[in-house]
Amino acid sequence: MFNLRIDKINRKSIVLPKNLKKFEINDRVKAITNINNRIAIGDTGRIVHMSTDSSTPYGVQWDRDIYGHDCGGHATLENGWYVSKGTIIVIT
Repeated sequence: MFNLRIDKINRKSIVLPKNLKKFEINDRVKAITNINNRIAIGDTGRIVHMSTDSSTPYGVQWDRDIYGHDCGGHATLENGWYVSKGTIIVIT
């Protein structure tokens, strides 16, 4: 057995896989859960807005009409929907 002790971690040296990184505007994303009866696992879109004061902080413009809204003017009308972090991953 090895005893490994790390006193300091250089956070900049830790590279997360792209689909686990923090989300950014314009990231392409994919639903990994059924978000509602219109957005299902595998649906794709792009993050167009982020909010810090909500349980669903990520405004996504989905690639198809999901009968949503426009995420406060950031998405095409009917294609926007706010989602939480655990419902989407970043795709390339």
